[in-house]
Amino acid sequence: PLNWGEETYWIAWSNEAHPSPYEKDGGLSGAGSLLRWLLSKASIPVADNRIAGVQAWLDQRFQLGGYVDESVSPWELLRDEILPLLPVALVSGPDGLYPVIWKLDAVESDAVQHFTEGRGCWRSGPISYDTPRSELVNAVTVEYAPDGDTGDPNRVLTITPEPTEGDPQSWATDHARVSGARYGLQATTLSTSWVWHDPTAAQIATWLIRVNGFASRVLTLDVAPEHAWIRPGDVVTYSCPALSMTRKIGIVRGWAWNGAGAQLEVLLVEDPVRDRRVS
Repeated sequence: PLNWGEETYWIAWSNEAHPSPYEKDGGLSGAGSLLRWLLSKASIPVADNRIAGVQAWLDQRFQLGGYVDESVSPWELLRDEILPLLPVALVSGPDGLYPVIWKLDAVESDAVQHFTEGRGCWRSGPISYDTPRSELVNAVTVEYAPDGDTGDPNRVLTITPEPTEGDPQSWATDHARVSGARYGLQATTLSTSWVWHDPTAAQIATWLIRVNGFASRVLTLDVAPEHAWIRPGDVVTYSCPALSMTRKIGIVRGWAWNGAGAQLEVLLVEDPVRDRRVS
């Protein structure tokens, strides 16, 4: 707003959004397009050729919109305001940064490689839990669509194991219920000025519970050179008869060359809802 004496003036944009350089008639409202555009404006090397697939996936699921009225770099805006809303991570490749999607709904058929301990892969160190129990989350409230004058949210949406009866903006998902039954109610609130779209707010709350609702484990694998092509974001499975583990689904979270092959950091995604449906 612009204050002029006792009067306050507002600006209204007549079109949907800043024109998108990635499609003929669209605006920068899809989260993937916005992410790609901000990366292109940041003063860092970017592997743009690896972004298109991620862009389309995000555009279909997350619609964002906002404005900037103070000095901020594209990287700061992306890091502080946009990335926390999305199930993606930025990783470094030979051509620069690029985003990868955390495939939280992955199933065994999504795996690009099935690893078995001692057959081209060897566990390095113990398997550890990724998140302390005290930091698990199974109830997420998203405050969004802020009032331009007060900054207070016009919309509030909650996904929780214990929804408020009669409130259409509060409901439970299977993951919230199962996590709540295991760990009790553990809630958090996310406030954003970049969401105005109810389905997007629901997508954000849903993926936050999927990734933070259960105590997933992390293991480090040393793999043979023929498996060094695997990269962060890829889905794999891991089996270890000594640990009674059979084709546990994991997402590669880190990659490094160890001199004799690659070392992978793999997040074993704990998802009792998925496992119950499979069994």
